[in-house]
Amino acid sequence: MDAAHGVCVTNRRPINDPSTGTFIPAGYQCMDGATTAQVTCVLAKGAGDNDYTRSRRQQGRWLIALAKKS
Repeated sequence: MDAAHGVCVTNRRPINDPSTGTFIPAGYQCMDGATTAQVTCVLAKGAGDNDYTRSRRQQGRWLIALAKKS
């Protein structure tokens, strides 16, 4: 993500994970590589998910954001 100079996404709700110290408010946010890595870890913790749904959710979010930059 840093090589692409970050990505911007719209969060439908805040991302809050006290165990990692990650808090990203709802709304339009621009993130660098370190922040996207944190968010990816938080999104991987979804309850009841399997590896396929977690991968789709994580990869889709960043790939769509990168595609919109082009």
